[in-house]
Amino acid sequence: MNVGLNDLHPAVGDVLKARVWQMSMGHQSKPEDAASRRLLAERSTKVGWRIAAALPISALLGAGIGFLCGGHGEEIGIATGVAAYFGTLATVIASVAAGKSSRNKTVTAEELRSLSQGVELGWSEKVYVDTVCALMEAGGQVADDVGLSILRAAGDLLEQARYVGVRLERLRAAASASSVADLGVERDRLAERAAQAVDAQARADLAQSLSMCEERLRNARTLEPLIERLDAQREVIHQTLLSVQASVSRLQVAPAALAAPDVEEVQRVLGQVTAQTKAVEDAVQEVMSLRG
Repeated sequence: MNVGLNDLHPAVGDVLKARVWQMSMGHQSKPEDAASRRLLAERSTKVGWRIAAALPISALLGAGIGFLCGGHGEEIGIATGVAAYFGTLATVIASVAAGKSSRNKTVTAEELRSLSQGVELGWSEKVYVDTVCALMEAGGQVADDVGLSILRAAGDLLEQARYVGVRLERLRAAASASSVADLGVERDRLAERAAQAVDAQARADLAQSLSMCEERLRNARTLEPLIERLDAQREVIHQTLLSVQASVSRLQVAPAALAAPDVEEVQRVLGQVTAQTKAVEDAVQEVMSLRG
């Protein structure tokens, strides 16, 4: 199955395309990029041969045109040089564009793994890349239409994992940076200090601090079950993504005994998680509106 950077989820494909551009321009060179640069250099070698071949062909073409037009010595030389220059220039532009297009259209599993090692990807993105690589390495063991369905399903899982992850982090920030237990300890400490304060202004300031801490504690207690629910949903997505990856990987070692991942089952899980995430978001909105 052929897969290109344009076929990947944007969270991965766009990052890797930007990495290819950086390496091709010599920006932000890192020791770990050596393997990726070697693979890109192998493609660039073909470009070099095209350019080398274009120079004499263009020169001969220019000389022929100059001769047919009745030119002599100097005129033929000028025509030869001009044709060689523009012919080579056109070949360079076309070859570079073709090289970029070919990377967008198709990459090997080796290239994909090598490129992904040079960028910072999240856990879900890394599992997604491993799944795509395994899918490409499965080769003829997976029909193209089935492979495309698996690729789309893996992309959908990654999209939902990212969506739930963002909502989870926002919910944790809205609850508190501290746990319910830590906030309870902090509340008790402030209550004790306020009770023992002798100065009236100090006692008033500590009472205000205590009130704010209690509000944070109420928020954390209210949102904690919703946070747990979202975290559990993210775990379901992660486990489903790992299952897809494992199923595709096993096809490489026992193709006759195993079947491709059940895409319909993946979509069913995605539908359930999406509905549950929506329910959590609705519950959060209700809690926040009551607080307001």
